[in-house]
Amino acid sequence: MRESGPFTLRFVPSAHSRFLFGRVPAPGEIVEIADCDDVPMRVNDYKCGAVFGVEIRVAGRTLYHVGSAELVDANIRVKNVDLVLLCVAGWTSSRDFPERVAHSLAPGAVLLSHWDDFLRTADKPARALPAMQMARLVDRLSAAARGVKIGTIPLLGHVWA
Repeated sequence: MRESGPFTLRFVPSAHSRFLFGRVPAPGEIVEIADCDDVPMRVNDYKCGAVFGVEIRVAGRTLYHVGSAELVDANIRVKNVDLVLLCVAGWTSSRDFPERVAHSLAPGAVLLSHWDDFLRTADKPARALPAMQMARLVDRLSAAARGVKIGTIPLLGHVWA
């Protein structure tokens, strides 16, 4: 547990989705970035190393950030989460992902993230990748967690699906 101002954070060991032909793309750790002039890096410089879920408690509320579309269910110790920030990219590669999120976290609301075409430059409107299958994810989450509110925040003021 870590505290930062009004926030209490717990970092929960997790895993990266195996969305590239059943494998984690670019496994390994980013060893060193010389300075901010090196960002953005080339695609092959990004590594999918350590992954954590983050349990966030603030003002009597609990949020849980799922940064990659995978869970290590046994590591999750919190239930009835007010809001889950849920990575969409690669969810179809993770066995029963929507049902496991619903069972493990019992969310009141889910905010979908990491659904956009992140290879698209920031000067263009955001666009959901068809492979994200967001409608199917929403259907399965809704069935597994009755009454859950599900949404997303438009990037750069627009959602392009």
